[in-house]
Amino acid sequence: MSATDQIARVTPYLERLLADDQIQDQLTDALAALRRSSRRAKGRGPAQALNDRRLRRQLTAAAGSLTQAIRALSQPEPPKRHWLRRAFLLAVAAGGATVAWQRMKTNSTD
Repeated sequence: MSATDQIARVTPYLERLLADDQIQDQLTDALAALRRSSRRAKGRGPAQALNDRRLRRQLTAAAGSLTQAIRALSQPEPPKRHWLRRAFLLAVAAGGATVAWQRMKTNSTD
C-alpha cells in the first residue's frame, strides 16, 4: 500500500478528530487520567500498584474515555440538518398552496 493510499484512508478520521469537540474532550480526559495514574504509580512497586483502588479507577476512566473517542470516530458523522433550507421550502410550499386555494376558490364562484 502506497503512502498516498494510507493518507487517503486516514484523512477522514483526522478531519473528524479535528472538527469534533466531543472526541477532543474524550481524548483530553483520557490523557489527564493517564497522567494522574502515571504519577500515582511511580512511587509504588508492582504489588502495591495492583492493589491500589484509586489507580485502577483512574486507569478505568482513561480506558473508558479512549473507548468512547474511538466509538465516536468509527461511527458515521451525523447528517447536517438544513433547517433554513427546509423552512424556506416549507414557506414556498405553503405560499403555493395558498395561491392554488385562492385560484380554485375564485374559479368555482364564476
